Formats: sequence, structure tokens, C-alpha cells
Amino acid sequence: GWTVKHIVTVKPVAQDSWMCHVPNSDFGPTLSGALGIPLVSVETAGEKEREVADLEAVLATLPIDGFVSGALGSEYQRVRLEGIGHRLGLKSFTPLWHKRPDEVLSTVTGPGWDVRIAAVAAEGLGETWLGRRLTRESVAELDLLAKKHGISTVGEGGEYESLVLD
Repeated sequence: GWTVKHIVTVKPVAQDSWMCHVPNSDFGPTLSGALGIPLVSVETAGEKEREVADLEAVLATLPIDGFVSGALGSEYQRVRLEGIGHRLGLKSFTPLWHKRPDEVLSTVTGPGWDVRIAAVAAEGLGETWLGRRLTRESVAELDLLAKKHGISTVGEGGEYESLVLD
């Protein structure tokens, strides 16, 4: 029931980030154009708390009532996003928060979804996973890798990053 008025991208200059989705931050303009929603982008050094302040500063300039984020299980991210919302008087909505990984993966492998692996950073996830579509078959492979290597099947520990194309 929310009207999305802006896509906000916080683009870290560093290769790693505590808060931001680094591998896909260059797709902001493409997604904005495809959705017909204005893009608001801000660069950040990628320093632990500085990137939170940079996100808060850009949200403070927008005529919005709230914001939506994709945090699934990172308490670090959720606490900081809730803090931003509290300080700015904005609603913070995290629709995936504490959803069971199998539920999330069942949804994004269902009809109409095209979700691709955009980056890998865990044992068992090599180059062959890059660009690979999340399907029931690839999720079954992730389940095996999770049992073997202890990774998160939804990439919540940074094991992989994904990009929703459709």
C-alpha cells in the first residue's frame, strides 16, 4: 500500500560495506529508468557509521513518510535503519525481516521472478554462480552448500549478493 516515490542508492567508494549492497549499486540508474521512479544517489566512503549518516542525510532531504529496505536478518542493519526512521520521524518497513530463508527463496524462485547471483564471497560459491538465476534447482544446491560449508542460503552473511531483474 505504499507509493514508491524515489529509489535511494547509497554507493560506497570502498569495495566493502557494513550497510550497503556494493555489487549492484551501479544499477540504480537502470532500475530507476525501468521503473520510471526518480533515483536519488549519494556516495559514501563506506566507513562503518559514516554510511549510516550519509543515508540519513539524503533521506532527510526527501518529502517522504517512510522507507523500505531489504534487511532480512542483520540486526546491525535493522537497528541502524530503525534509528534513522526514529530520528527523522519516518516509518521503516522491512518486509523480509525474519522471514524464514526457505519462504524467501520459495517466493523468489516462483513464477514471474528473475533473481540473479551478482557476487559471491564464500567457500563453495565460485565464478560459475555469477549471473546464475535463482531457481528451485540452484536453491537445492545452495542447501547442500549450506550443510557442507555453513553458509546462509539467502546470502545474509555476505556469502552472495543478488539482483532482482524481474
